[in-house]
Amino acid sequence: MAKGYHLTPEVRKLITRIYLDHPGYGPTQIHKELLNTMKETGLDKKYGSHWPGISVVGKVVREIRTRDSARSPELKSLDEPWTLGSLAEYPIAPEAIPLVVAIYDKCLMEGNNSEGWNLTIREALWIGRLHKIIELYKPRHLLPGVRDAVLDFLYEKREWPTELGKHPTTQELAEAWELKGKEIPLEDIVLEWAYKYSQYEEISEIEGEPFDSHELDFDIIRDVYEYYGDRRDDFIEQIAEDYGVDANKLRALNLSIEDIEQAALRSSESQCRIFYVPNAEMSKMAEELRELGIGGFRGNLVFLEPNKDVPDKLLHKLDKYEVEFSKEAQNER
Repeated sequence: MAKGYHLTPEVRKLITRIYLDHPGYGPTQIHKELLNTMKETGLDKKYGSHWPGISVVGKVVREIRTRDSARSPELKSLDEPWTLGSLAEYPIAPEAIPLVVAIYDKCLMEGNNSEGWNLTIREALWIGRLHKIIELYKPRHLLPGVRDAVLDFLYEKREWPTELGKHPTTQELAEAWELKGKEIPLEDIVLEWAYKYSQYEEISEIEGEPFDSHELDFDIIRDVYEYYGDRRDDFIEQIAEDYGVDANKLRALNLSIEDIEQAALRSSESQCRIFYVPNAEMSKMAEELRELGIGGFRGNLVFLEPNKDVPDKLLHKLDKYEVEFSKEAQNER
């Protein structure tokens, strides 16, 4: 630990969040994740060289585990998987139930009941509390893709109509340039916020403090897309960690969490070659694989086991779609 380091509430809560995201991690792994997160969020610049060492993190983690174990059964039950039967004990406003069920269905389809990809009771309750607020503010905020396009145009020094003045807003620029983005379903945004509020609430319970949502409240009013993608990204990070593969390669796949985990599993265990084939060609490719009786496929993924005789013509078609997930391959490039 750097001399004179003071463990701030901000860093302490960050350690608690890492503990919740990775319950199997020991102090060394949590310390490593903490330093990475501090760098990603800019906290390293805020605190300079005064970062907590492994011994400090270990002490905090032991305290967190003790307080977590001391939480009441009623509070712990909130983090159990939600089902329709949960409504008997944990009521939700009737008008919110269709949205909760739609999100529940999405989680089941995404993970096919795989461990970790469940809608929790706590999240379902937050969906019921937040959905109307998000529905209200959603039309007022720019889609992430549109916002990124505006920034790209500004970087390219694209001119805008003179009537907008010298300092137009991002919204005005998007309208002037007629930028459109892919609409994000309400249930996807609500789930992200329910996930985020649930995390913060659980941290408060473990810390033994009242739940202060002021920071999240400000963010949700300022931009409903602020944390879009966080929940999915957390699961992908965990899959990458579990199977020792490159998380960025996994993120690039437009697949369900279950399919992403299957790709990581096969890449790490069997060393098979994996190909991500576009929708337009996948049907024909699957037919060829069936006829030849080689490899396998799942969604947009094609798997070819090592030491299998593959016709050169088929291999030539697949070569351009090969995906390499290993960290070693990524570093070599």
